[in-house]
Amino acid sequence: MAEQWFEKQYADSPPTTSKKIHWHLNILYQHIGDRLFSSLERRDIVGAILPTQERGCIDTAHRLAQIASAVCLFAWGLGYTDRNIADRIGATLKPIPRRHRAAITDPEKVGGLLRRIHGYTGSGLSVRYCLNILPYLSLRSEEIRLALWEEIDLENAVWTIPAKRHEYGGGMKMRVTHTVPLPRQVVALFRELKEIREMNGGGELCFPITAEGLLAALRDMGYSKEEMSIHGFRTIFSTLARENNLNPNHIEKQLAHKEQNAVVEAYDRSQYFEQRRELMQAWADYLDKLRQAL
Repeated sequence: MAEQWFEKQYADSPPTTSKKIHWHLNILYQHIGDRLFSSLERRDIVGAILPTQERGCIDTAHRLAQIASAVCLFAWGLGYTDRNIADRIGATLKPIPRRHRAAITDPEKVGGLLRRIHGYTGSGLSVRYCLNILPYLSLRSEEIRLALWEEIDLENAVWTIPAKRHEYGGGMKMRVTHTVPLPRQVVALFRELKEIREMNGGGELCFPITAEGLLAALRDMGYSKEEMSIHGFRTIFSTLARENNLNPNHIEKQLAHKEQNAVVEAYDRSQYFEQRRELMQAWADYLDKLRQAL
């Protein structure tokens, strides 16, 4: 039943997503994989999830609950059961602990961070360029790390990130295409990188690197995990852009946050593109001032 559900929902997903879903399913299979679906009770589903929670993997336990509920809902829709026996099963688990994603938000310290990035000579070419571009755009790690050259229009200074990237994964978190206006500083960095890439054989990916590679570079610069994270660049943008009186609606659109009000989301189709172009150029100029200040 789970494999039927998987084929229906994830047949066209990127390999990274498929592998992750199957990894979760295999945990459930260890406990109930050989059971007839019609013989399962709610307590069996809970029993398959609790060992993961007991090992301290609270996030994974909740993900197992979500997947189990989706499989059971699928079975219900096909008529194999008269109810979803895993409905809201996550309520039986410990709550997911709130986590603080480290970020530097003091403008003077942000300037210091930018100077370290600008002068960093460790790691490889891709890591260095990615870290120099990331503060300007404040994208999520996968969105920028798995960027494809075909997505980036340097002539018109716009990057169109697809809802998902089939081969490489790493599309938008909310699975909605996102257009990113590129300030002139970013266009210049991309042009430099592209020229170097083409002299060395090219390639589809702008930054063939891992999340671990970016983090390692930050640590190499002297920033601990309590001080700064890759996600922290989004926090820097969200915090300091507001402190500089930049439009909060345009900031939220640029961060590609999902509207929490379903009614507002249904009617708000505006992407504020031209306004975001002005926003991102103002943000890039502000970062340059912070970096150049001594």
